[in-house]
Amino acid sequence: MTCEELAAAVGGGGSGHNSAGMQVAENVCWPFRLDVLHTLNKLHSNFQGVFFQSYRALLAEEHHENYVLRLADFIRSMKSQHMFVRVERPPRSKRFVLAYLKCERVFSFAIRFEQMRLRLNQVPRLMLSDMENEEDKELRLACLGKTDQETDHWESDLLKIKGVGQRSLEHFMSKGIKSQCDLKEYIENNDREHWNKSFKRVYAYKKLGDKLFSGALRLIV
Repeated sequence: MTCEELAAAVGGGGSGHNSAGMQVAENVCWPFRLDVLHTLNKLHSNFQGVFFQSYRALLAEEHHENYVLRLADFIRSMKSQHMFVRVERPPRSKRFVLAYLKCERVFSFAIRFEQMRLRLNQVPRLMLSDMENEEDKELRLACLGKTDQETDHWESDLLKIKGVGQRSLEHFMSKGIKSQCDLKEYIENNDREHWNKSFKRVYAYKKLGDKLFSGALRLIV
């Protein structure tokens, strides 16, 4: 059903005695009848499906990869939604018309965005940076903001090791190694084979492993 057809249905169709009288302003407002407002939103835009059912299903997603893959498209879906609301026109006239507006102009998405950001906090930073393309990241930052990991300005002493940059640090941290002390403990309790399997994504991991396991590189403890 088109918006014009919905407007005609709400207005009662025609100009008889019981008609509310058609008032259209650039396809934005139509006559308003309170008892059909919720039905219109349910039929026209799947409001309940997007903002409640799909939203709850997204937050309940257990797999980090699936959550990241679904997140940007869901944000786009939310921002594209429109809904019918009643507007008093003119103000204080007790006369209401039906307005067709984007949902984000009608109510705040802030609570939903914050809950989505809190769920995103559970995703390892390295995984997020690997999976998120530039367009999706730009959208996510504009709506949800940075994750707690992205806003953490604490600087690990692992960065003092030659060759260890931010991406190598992220991989170390994803394995629970946040400092040179943690790395020393790992070296003392694991062998070179385990190192090679676990830290392939660390820059020059073989050369770094040689230095660590031979004792040529002294760690700060």
